[in-house]
Amino acid sequence: SVLSWFELLPIFSYLIQAGRCRHCHKSLSSSYWWSEFITGCLFLHAFLNVDTISLKDFSIFFILFLMSYCDLCERWVPDLLQLALLIILLYPFTWQQQDFFLFFFSLVTFGLIGLAFYTLRRNWIGGADIKLLLLLQFALPIVKFPIFLFTASSFGLVFWALSHLFLRNAPKELPFIPFISLAYYFVWIYL
Repeated sequence: SVLSWFELLPIFSYLIQAGRCRHCHKSLSSSYWWSEFITGCLFLHAFLNVDTISLKDFSIFFILFLMSYCDLCERWVPDLLQLALLIILLYPFTWQQQDFFLFFFSLVTFGLIGLAFYTLRRNWIGGADIKLLLLLQFALPIVKFPIFLFTASSFGLVFWALSHLFLRNAPKELPFIPFISLAYYFVWIYL
């Protein structure tokens, strides 16, 4: 059946209908509410910080949100999102000799570590996680990258510990891209 206009209002229609379809009365996944809420927060943040946030930064945040959503729901991230992120990150990129050396050294080192993890212990970290970490090296200064990795790992470990303490059926696999995204946002705002 065709949805009416008031059933298409983000967040409000979900709350008014108590999380159920008005026609068949099946419950709707809370992921719809959360995705609408987080997207609204991203747009509100961009609107309130229009002087400090660029279109490039907003695009990075939005793509990271989409990647996080895919990883949470499907445990899979489309390569198209990673390609879009690569294009956005490389577009106005300028190289200086010192930055190039540090970036190249860090890229090779992290790439070798990522390759070792991926080949030796495939179930420890996913391919999309490794690709995203490599891509975000274009977005963050090299001196902030260890803090970023520590923050992402800390967020993931805290979530894992809390879920194992308080949930009966704690997840066995941990989608890491949402924590990478949160850490990127945290480092971007506070450092």
